[in-house]
Amino acid sequence: MLLCQAPSLSRRALLAAGGALFAWAHIPSFARAADARDPRLVVIILRGALDGLSALAPIGDPDYAALHGELALQWGGDHPALAIDSFFGLNPAMPNFARLYGARQAILAHACATNYRERSHFDG
Repeated sequence: MLLCQAPSLSRRALLAAGGALFAWAHIPSFARAADARDPRLVVIILRGALDGLSALAPIGDPDYAALHGELALQWGGDHPALAIDSFFGLNPAMPNFARLYGARQAILAHACATNYRERSHFDG
């Protein structure tokens, strides 16, 4: 025969449970953006397969073309880049991203990483 016993709560446990319930009920209002009419989606891609120098090339760097060889993007010629500014050029295979960047709906963060250093950057 099973007997059910009522749990005995201390005042401390009751106050903690009440505080947690209060915080849980108000989390959506804390996490909401200041202007609810302007929702934003933030996507951060940290995959090793995207070569930053092939996606966003520092064409204005005088050493870039020599170090990247025949794969180097250029302002014109065989591998023309989409101009982002006077220093960086975007890979021509990314015209939609260039359009979003031009409309100030996308941003680029070049040469950044997390502090994950346990394995190769592909696993990280």
